Formats: sequence, C-alpha cells, structure tokens
Amino acid sequence: MGKYFFNNLDAYTTYGVVFKKGTFAELLSIPGAWPDETRKLGLPILIEGKNDSDFWVKYNAFRTFITTSEDFTFLVDGLYRRFKLSYESMSAFKMLTNITGGNKVYCDFVLNLIDDYPDVKMFTRTGSFQKNNSPIGYVGGTVQFSRTYSSFTLADATVLGNADTTFNAGGQAYANANGTNIPVLDHFISLVLADSGTVDKQLLETLYYG
Repeated sequence: MGKYFFNNLDAYTTYGVVFKKGTFAELLSIPGAWPDETRKLGLPILIEGKNDSDFWVKYNAFRTFITTSEDFTFLVDGLYRRFKLSYESMSAFKMLTNITGGNKVYCDFVLNLIDDYPDVKMFTRTGSFQKNNSPIGYVGGTVQFSRTYSSFTLADATVLGNADTTFNAGGQAYANANGTNIPVLDHFISLVLADSGTVDKQLLETLYYG
C-alpha cells in the first residue's frame, strides 16, 4: 500500500504515479490570505511503467482521470490529511527510459492543481493503551494516545480518523515506548483501593507474599 490516494485508489498501483521530493512542502504551504484564498499547487511527480506498454496504459488512465474529474479527493497517508482538488494543467513532460538499467519507462512533470478548500478542519482521535512489554514482576501503565486528522470538512476529517486502521498499532507502540512499569503489588493495591476505598497495605503485603 502506498502513501497517496486519488479518490481512495492507490496512486502508484493504479496509475504508476510517484510523488517526488518537495511534495510535502508544497502541500503544507499556506495561501496568502488564509483561509479565503484559492490555493494553487505544483506537485512534482513521475509516472512509472514496467515497460513501454505498461507505461502508456497507466499514463492514459491517469490522463483520463485527471482531465475528466471535476474535482477529486487526494489523501496523503503520512500527513493524515485529505484534500479536495481540481486539475489545472501540467508541465511538458520529459521521457526517461531504462534509467535503472532495465525496461522501466518514466515520464517526469509538474502537476498543477487547484485547492478550493484551503481552510483546514481537524478531528483528534484519542484512546487509552496499556504497556504490554513490561518485565516479569511488573504491570504496564496506561497512557493516552492521540492522532489528529485534517480535511476540507470536519465531517470528512472525522471519517478519516475513525477509518484509520493503523491507529491502534500506533497507540500500542506509543504505550510500549512511553508507559511506566508498575510493580505488581502496587498494581494490586491500586485495584483494591479502587474497589473499596481503603486498604491495609501491610496486610495485603502479608497476603501477597505469604
């Protein structure tokens, strides 16, 4: 799975589109009169085919998509952000062939797009995760993990966040790296306190250790 999606379709596997260095900087640029001004983006990309025939299939499919779509969504996985864009133009492309010593064919150009929704709406998803890699004799502590998602509407940002299948794995990794190691007895005492409100620590130690 890639990091960029046009209308939820993987940009690379569907169209052979690879976004070059400078894409993130362009996407995160701020328009001059934020948030009311339409923003123009110039994304440096190339289209890759495993051979000449595959290249033209992917290039023509992308050309049809980009020129016939009134607007489209563009999801950037690493930014947890979805854009709503429309096509303006592309620079004259340069063909590159066999640059890796194989049969791959590339074209290199700048894709010029219009962002009519530059006002970012954000949704923060939060969850509790318990450290699960504590050594023997300890119980992992619980931590809060949050991730913020942004889109052209709050509703879409919320959908994007709730649909993130990597959130739980990210939260668990964060807990394992940042959660505390609590001695088992202290954890046991805290549970008794939560249940009864009082505790005889010396008695519990005697019962626990025997």
